[in-house]
Amino acid sequence: MAKSRAKTDAGEIPVDLPTMGLWLAHDPAPRLELLCGLLSKAKKSEQAFLAETVRIALKRAWDGDPKTFFKLAGPWLKGDDPLLRRIAPGAVPLSHEEYHEKSVKALKKLVTDDDVEVRRMAVDLLAEEINDHLGEVKRWLKDKDPQVRACVVRHLRNLATDKIRPEISLFEGVIEDPAPEVHWAVASTLQRLYEREQRPVIEMMKFMADSEHEGVRAAAAACFFEHAFADYFDQLLPTMRAWLRTDSPRLRWTLVRSLRFVALTARSMQLIRALYEDPDEDVRRRLVQAMIDLYDPISEARRMLMPLLQRARQDPSKKVRDAVEEGVERLGEEFEADLEPTSIG
Repeated sequence: MAKSRAKTDAGEIPVDLPTMGLWLAHDPAPRLELLCGLLSKAKKSEQAFLAETVRIALKRAWDGDPKTFFKLAGPWLKGDDPLLRRIAPGAVPLSHEEYHEKSVKALKKLVTDDDVEVRRMAVDLLAEEINDHLGEVKRWLKDKDPQVRACVVRHLRNLATDKIRPEISLFEGVIEDPAPEVHWAVASTLQRLYEREQRPVIEMMKFMADSEHEGVRAAAAACFFEHAFADYFDQLLPTMRAWLRTDSPRLRWTLVRSLRFVALTARSMQLIRALYEDPDEDVRRRLVQAMIDLYDPISEARRMLMPLLQRARQDPSKKVRDAVEEGVERLGEEFEADLEPTSIG
């Protein structure tokens, strides 16, 4: 059973969350000093958990008496102790109507802090009101730490609908960010925004689809285009056909990796057959893998895909033929039977 109180030279300190907040609010000045001492003496293995407990307790007390705690804990925001500077941003009374603006001003001073944890906390809290801080977002997106950039990107999914089109350029600086946590956050955020404002988002996503960085293209395919092509196939078919005709092999690379959830129809089969004629063996290999994912031996998918899979078994590329054999092993289907759907035995 976890200890509910910690002993110090000045007495016992409650370390369970509900009690600590009340205890701190009852006699703020000396008890805040006691907490500072407790944190400084805590074992490294226990410090992170204790610091989070103190942060939440301090936030509850600060919300209840913002004037007193701005005087007592406000100096933590600009002090030399990095642990206290990491705790304080998450405790300021942002939800207090009278002290909201003062809290925002305090946090804005921390977005350039040398300590990355302090910057992350400050930016994360400010970006919860992303529509009120669009003037600062471009600067936050240039932070040298990828976790900070990813944090800001994730908050951009909360852009007001009427701000998506005029503010879509905010993504230009991170659309091909090489850090995985950033470009995956970009693709995920734009997927959410696409539901509300399609044209500017799809134009921005094309940059990801055609990126020189394979990881960026993979994020675009998995996080965005797999879902967009499945849900809006007819609407996006002109885009897919344009990618088929393009000189950019990168767009076809992204296209063929975005078909996993596409419904098999006459129109989608036209696209799949056209993709199979691609001279790039890697495109054909990935198309075979996509067809294996779409294949169902007891549905119409069998009749629709069987001719192409039979052709692929004779493809001049060993990589393509091997992809078919992997499907044979996985599905137990030789792709050589008649074209009538099999029935459940």
